[in-house]
Amino acid sequence: MKHIPFRQVHLDFHTSGLIKDVGVDFNSKEFAETLQSAHVESVNIFAKCHHGYAYYPSKTVPIHPHLKFDLLGSMMKSLHEAQIRCPLYVSVVWDEYIADAHPEWLQMDSNGCVVGRKPYGTNEENERWLYLCVNSPYLDYVATQVDELIDMYHPLYGIDGFWFDILKYSSDGCSCANCRRGMLKEGLDPSDLESRRDYSQKVLYQAMKVLFERVKTRLPDALVFFNGRQRIDTTPGRGLRKELDVVTHLEIESLASGEWGYNHFPLFIRYNQIFGKEIIGMTGRFHRSWADFGGYKNPAALEYECYNMIANCAKVCVGDQLHPRGRLEKVTYDLIGPVFASIRDKEPWCEGARPVADIGVLAVNDGEYGPALRPRIRTLEAAMQMMLEDHRLFQILDYEEDFTRYKLIICPDILRFNNFLAGKIRDYLEGGGRLILSYQSGLAVDKDSFVIPMRAEVQGLSEFRTSYLRFKPPLAQGLSEADYVVYERAMNVLAKEAEVLAELVHPYFDRNWNHFMSHAQTPPDRPGPYAGSLRYGNVVYFAHPLFRAYKKYGNFCYKKAVSNAIDLLMGPRVVSADIPSTAQLTLTEQPLKNRLILHILHYPRERRAHIDIIEDVIPLYNIPVKMKFCHAPKRVYLAPQLTELPFTYEENTVCFTIPVVRGHAMVVVEAR
Repeated sequence: MKHIPFRQVHLDFHTSGLIKDVGVDFNSKEFAETLQSAHVESVNIFAKCHHGYAYYPSKTVPIHPHLKFDLLGSMMKSLHEAQIRCPLYVSVVWDEYIADAHPEWLQMDSNGCVVGRKPYGTNEENERWLYLCVNSPYLDYVATQVDELIDMYHPLYGIDGFWFDILKYSSDGCSCANCRRGMLKEGLDPSDLESRRDYSQKVLYQAMKVLFERVKTRLPDALVFFNGRQRIDTTPGRGLRKELDVVTHLEIESLASGEWGYNHFPLFIRYNQIFGKEIIGMTGRFHRSWADFGGYKNPAALEYECYNMIANCAKVCVGDQLHPRGRLEKVTYDLIGPVFASIRDKEPWCEGARPVADIGVLAVNDGEYGPALRPRIRTLEAAMQMMLEDHRLFQILDYEEDFTRYKLIICPDILRFNNFLAGKIRDYLEGGGRLILSYQSGLAVDKDSFVIPMRAEVQGLSEFRTSYLRFKPPLAQGLSEADYVVYERAMNVLAKEAEVLAELVHPYFDRNWNHFMSHAQTPPDRPGPYAGSLRYGNVVYFAHPLFRAYKKYGNFCYKKAVSNAIDLLMGPRVVSADIPSTAQLTLTEQPLKNRLILHILHYPRERRAHIDIIEDVIPLYNIPVKMKFCHAPKRVYLAPQLTELPFTYEENTVCFTIPVVRGHAMVVVEAR
């Protein structure tokens, strides 16, 4: 497989057939030079778009009605002459031309309606396009185009790869005639929602396999990627892990200022890291989201999003959309260029780097399925956000991952244990592992009782909607002596032989229509018989859903209590830095070069509109850092500046001070 470059652009070109001057301003020399000047190493270019049009002289796909020349071939020629790679983009499920020509190939929901855009809809959000089913002759149509592209262009220029987009079905599964027949043939009930979802995932995997093999049989070194597949799904058989054999690498489309938000990439990168494949992160140059013509991202926002990728061992891709007349916008590449120049300088400390993590957060879904067969992950996102703000080194784990790689596992709020998971966790604890549970995590699937040794008894849900926590040392570290409100119902847990770390304090009564006090919840009365938090051996348990509560209400005490529990179980951190919660910290290693690289980012964001805005770079000065290191390092320095930092070393800990973090800082600790 070809080496994946760090600096990439994804060049959308979804161009309506109503546009009549397609490509009239395209100049191949200017096109390549603009990308070169912005330090772009690879660009995804369009063979076929969502409108269903080809941008080359195809004999299998309709050519855009107003394109007068081979735009794709011209791009390939000029880019390869400029030593810029150009994987070919092919839209799959969204294809308006074929949707109109073959409505019998469309996805159908269980109400008998086509999936996607309604006949007279507003084209808002998830109703912008019609969805085709790949369990139909449509898959052969796409595969034939792949063959045609290889036949036409590989002998001329060589093909770097294929980028297949929109491999997804609705959360309802597909009920088209082909899928119903296929399900019946396999003994499945098409009227059953979960059976439809399982079958739709199977259909998508088989389509990916067909296209992957179609490419790799003829182009063994080509990159192959299928977009639209990112998800964290704990339902057996529906996870991302099973699809790793039909992609050459992983990509995370995450336009933070669009529908994804700034929590999306940090969550998904820490899940994708566990698979050991190369990863590309993708943001966009747009202020909002795709096709935001005239909307340009603030420079600080683009810096943060791109530097966050390399800080998490991912390559970088920035999305753009080519104007229909075929000329790249100078303002866009003036925006991208400085960021890519900086990444170019930082690459020697990012190439081959691996993330360092000592905490694993077990994936958990919130039950509902959103668009594109993706389960809701609100509780997991809450745990991720808490770990990110607390500057922990963590990854998101599925249940097949090797738990022994992590010193501590966190099971947030609603992760009840089946027999498989209970056995795996018991083995992990017997091997010296540490565990944090909250609310219903660690309980049996079918009853309210712990399935791991806890020496505590669960007696169902509390009768109080709101209650209070009175923390004891060491959970009280950094918190004033007080009763802290939790606005979520707790589990009633008797400590038995377990150590109580926080008492559960009940209110006098729950507020309702005929008994209430003042403006909000009733004040605390006194501790009851139940524990708010307890410890038994290497396990700490919280009776409330503290992660979900933190996401909803943001109370500092929830995060601090969890942080104190982690410190109690793990002791000193691998790396600690005196930075605010608005900063982010990651640690990577380059084993072949015997060095660790500390990344600190500080780009505070604000909710100034309906999206989060990053506009200003606020520097941090004179940051003391402590890092565990097995022996005295040879040197500590800033990269890429190569500025040496004074350090001390004592008791397996190296200490140094970072003079300034202006957006992004990299500190290299190099072994002798």
